[in-house]
Amino acid sequence: MIWLYDGSWEGLLTGIFQVFSHKDTEAELCAGDRFPGASLFATQDVSTDSVKAMRVNRGMERLSSELPGVAYTAYLADHSDKERALLETLRIGFAANRDPLPQKHLEPVHRLCRLSQQVCYEAHRFKGYVRLVHAGGDLYVADIEPDHCILPLLGGHFHSRFGDQRLFIRDLKRRLALLSTPDEWLIQELSPDDPLPALPQGDAFEDMWRAYFVAIANPARKNLRLQQQFVPLKYRRHIAEFKQT
Repeated sequence: MIWLYDGSWEGLLTGIFQVFSHKDTEAELCAGDRFPGASLFATQDVSTDSVKAMRVNRGMERLSSELPGVAYTAYLADHSDKERALLETLRIGFAANRDPLPQKHLEPVHRLCRLSQQVCYEAHRFKGYVRLVHAGGDLYVADIEPDHCILPLLGGHFHSRFGDQRLFIRDLKRRLALLSTPDEWLIQELSPDDPLPALPQGDAFEDMWRAYFVAIANPARKNLRLQQQFVPLKYRRHIAEFKQT
């Protein structure tokens, strides 16, 4: 059976609850928007239920205080194997009634931890990659195109750093936006059809980033290969000091 959930974290946990409730040992979980639409296997839609999701979350907490966090960050990965890795890891943990994370020699646990690490590492990088542009008043905006869905991991950081201002950070790849105000922060879906307006050009902050980049550069120690390790080419499109002026 392939269980189709709505793509949300609660939906995934609800799907896991259904799989264990039905004792479906051959189950697969898939977000509905990623399902190809044709399969040799039977499918079943999952109705997201916060109570069932919470029960699964509490079950993970009983196994390990770290497991819910690892599971959630792995869920944010843009990888088709994340549901299977989580489901199989939970099977291992619940069957033995103990924390599965130390068992990294087991393939599902290794895959889950690997996905979690990739997401966390990229989120950490983007705390330094986001280049805010002044859009008037107390509003600052930025665009990013990360490999994974990292906006939920950036919200707390930028809200605490810029708590007295309004931020609007767009993930162009997933059409999501991080909205931060002095009161709160949240993630919002952007319209899938409406074109996204371009950011303001010629911003003073961009000029300052370029001036800083030039000021700290040492031509005698220029190492483009090392620079690319710290700031990969795929991220530079939205980083002011690497933009073509």
